[in-house]
Amino acid sequence: MPELSEGRIRHLEMIQGAVNRLAGNSAMVKRYAIAVTAGAVALGEARVLEAPVFVGALAVVVAFFAWLDAMYLKTEGAYRRLFNAVRQSDQETGFSLSPHGYQRSVWRSIVSWSVAGFYGPLVALILLMLLFIGNGA
Repeated sequence: MPELSEGRIRHLEMIQGAVNRLAGNSAMVKRYAIAVTAGAVALGEARVLEAPVFVGALAVVVAFFAWLDAMYLKTEGAYRRLFNAVRQSDQETGFSLSPHGYQRSVWRSIVSWSVAGFYGPLVALILLMLLFIGNGA
């Protein structure tokens, strides 16, 4: 592989910066989801709201966090593919940061271990809450 030019190195650094920001945002969404779920569990134990309304609203909130996280993951993957394309290209860089053409379906991100593996247990916790709160346990 030929040596990378200074311009290509700068372009790769710019793309890597976008990847780092997206990864940080994804982690932040996960932290918010845990905080909201933990707060909801506390409110559920206090029986502040009726169980079906409460659990339904919480399920919608967690689904929103999962979708948002999947969108960050999808976009991060597109930037990683752009990074590889720029790294392997023989042409001089145009400093484009557009990931279009490298996007994949958001559903691939939703079923990934990073999203489904994280939000699946949160959904299981919500279902357990519905079972226990609904039965007056």
